[in-house]
Amino acid sequence: MPFVRIDFSSYDSSAALQKRVNVLFEEIQKYPRLVSNLLAFRCDYALPKKPFLRSLATLHSGFIGLLSVLLLISLFAHVYFLQNFEGVPLTIEICHVLIYVQGFASFVFLIWWQKSQSELQVHQSLVSTTSGVGFVKHNAGIYKINSSSFVFGCLAAFLLVFRLGFSLFSDAFSYRESPLLDYSFLPIQFRLCLLLSAVFFVFAIPAANSVIFSHIGIVIAEFHSLDCDFSEDINTYQLAVTKHYISLHWKISQLWFFLSRPITILFSLQISVHVVSVLLLATSRFHLTEWPYEIAIGFALSLHSVIVLTFVFALALVFRNRATALQLAQTALVANERALHDLTYSAVCVYNGFLQHCSLGISFFELRVIDKPFVFNVIFVSIVAITLHLMYNREVFL
Repeated sequence: MPFVRIDFSSYDSSAALQKRVNVLFEEIQKYPRLVSNLLAFRCDYALPKKPFLRSLATLHSGFIGLLSVLLLISLFAHVYFLQNFEGVPLTIEICHVLIYVQGFASFVFLIWWQKSQSELQVHQSLVSTTSGVGFVKHNAGIYKINSSSFVFGCLAAFLLVFRLGFSLFSDAFSYRESPLLDYSFLPIQFRLCLLLSAVFFVFAIPAANSVIFSHIGIVIAEFHSLDCDFSEDINTYQLAVTKHYISLHWKISQLWFFLSRPITILFSLQISVHVVSVLLLATSRFHLTEWPYEIAIGFALSLHSVIVLTFVFALALVFRNRATALQLAQTALVANERALHDLTYSAVCVYNGFLQHCSLGISFFELRVIDKPFVFNVIFVSIVAITLHLMYNREVFL
């Protein structure tokens, strides 16, 4: 049949579709905006024209800058107090401080994301590339990822804040329940600052995760929709049709490359924090301590880290699979009995070679793409390290 120029998927760039995309983008921004509004660091608003309002906006920017400095100082204070711990309490406190480090990075990421108007740039790039068809078709799955990660993160944040607040302001807790540091010698104003900084740290994490997970989901949806359309299209033996899909895949890849650096850094930091936490807790012998509180906190932190690692690794593997799925569809096209145009065959082979050797996926600090071998190596090395430590301490059978 003669080739008729097609639009991506069975949709067109109608006003209704664009309106739907706009609504969906507003939905995925509600959680980060909620946290930013509650903690008073939302800064993605347009600069007002009136002098008075402009002055208020300037003051707010100064407040955010001062807040960032204070949070950094508070982070150093949390690290400084580690010298007062030893044994299992030290391990537990290190895990908390690692989470605070991730929280500070998440806070900085949210400020940068709002100031740079990255959301608007992603929106415009998506509309100009595929009209957001994959986003519209798979918005339910993206919303589930967004909501579940945010709710889980907020629940963990509440527990972390409660635990720190109880340690800071309950002398009975410090002496009777656990040999943790007694904070009563500190001025109450300083203890309040530590608690408030922890609130910013731990609640910035689910807000930042909402941003990165939802945008990863959007790119996955676009790749998946394109791959399905390519597999179902009966005209892909024609050069123009194949080039059309290759061009769209390339544009979606460019959209991801625009997002990848900040998302990759935060994603990799999250993996590092929780892998280190699991290793520290597994080798700390917290299950042998006589303090029930420490055992409960140790198991809670271990479970939290395992759940987070499972989620981020699963998301990274799905992304890698969807991003390179066109390679399998194009290979099936070449293996088809239907004769291809010579130029079509060449285009397919060239792009398959690109997909095979490119680093299209979520990378670990831009050093290695997170794929199945990477996940297996992380799990294997972690198990070996824990086993060797237990064998060295003769605790394998305890």
